[in-house]
Amino acid sequence: MRAIIVLISFTFALFGIIFLDPLFSIVLSVWIIITAYKLTKSGVDDLVDINPVDSRVLEEIRSSIFKLEHVNGVEDLKIRASGRQLFLEAHLSVEDHISVVHAHEITKKIREMAHQYFPVYEVECIVEMNPLSGEKSFSEKIINLIYSMKSEFPKIIMVKNLNLFRIEDKYFIFMTMNVDERLTLNQAHDVCTEFENELKQEVPQIDRITTHLGSQYKEDTLHKIDIECATIDDITMNEIKKALENLLKSHSYVKGYHGFEFWATFNACILELHVFFKGDLNITQIHEYVTDLEEDIRETLKIDNLKEIIIHSEPLEGRKDGVTFNV
Repeated sequence: MRAIIVLISFTFALFGIIFLDPLFSIVLSVWIIITAYKLTKSGVDDLVDINPVDSRVLEEIRSSIFKLEHVNGVEDLKIRASGRQLFLEAHLSVEDHISVVHAHEITKKIREMAHQYFPVYEVECIVEMNPLSGEKSFSEKIINLIYSMKSEFPKIIMVKNLNLFRIEDKYFIFMTMNVDERLTLNQAHDVCTEFENELKQEVPQIDRITTHLGSQYKEDTLHKIDIECATIDDITMNEIKKALENLLKSHSYVKGYHGFEFWATFNACILELHVFFKGDLNITQIHEYVTDLEEDIRETLKIDNLKEIIIHSEPLEGRKDGVTFNV
């Protein structure tokens, strides 16, 4: 290219046009700088193992691997490229009882999946499988992380009643946080929201976190459960929701609600609800209101196997979603 530009400049110079030579030099210099930048960036990306795949595609692959038979968790998934060769590395948690044949089938399906997603690459799959009994459970990892994070939030007095639920390939957490009783609902809600956001950043597999606010410090034993949940038919759901809304309207301190959900497990039911209160109320008063609501809900619905009632208290101010009343 430089030789061609020199020839062009020489041709124009024969006709007395000489100002193009420095202009061509500037264009060529800029071109060299841009090309050098692209080459440098490409080399640095290879050195630091930058993921060449879009994060949405990566999550789709993770979800597809999770749905494979005998796979209980995808602990780590990495993809890196070198030229036309692509390396897919997966660390899986699998059932203890699977045979070598089962493990081979899992690896084979992951290879087929990789070739389907990346047909233009020569794909090399590296799959490591670990039995569940050889690793800490997902619940234990969450508990340890929450305890370590709690020390960074002095206004959180205690975390208890930690439950981990799994619905298909998604997880959500319910836990009770006892906070400083001098806080208002607005202040307590901000602290819990910050805690939840940091926890989700640390564990992206968590789809949702529901925190129940409390103010009394009690030495309750932390417990955890991992259970499969099933949804309820629409007719039953509407009946429960209607009865629940009528109950909430009968309490003047309840200003509205959103996020109503109801699940049936193998032998129990779980109800979740986000209730709006005035944000300037003391957190101790909110705790008393929530306790009363839980008792009234059990009495009104009369569901014998209603194992959990999860009421998440939120300030009314600034709410644009959900149902509001008695304002």
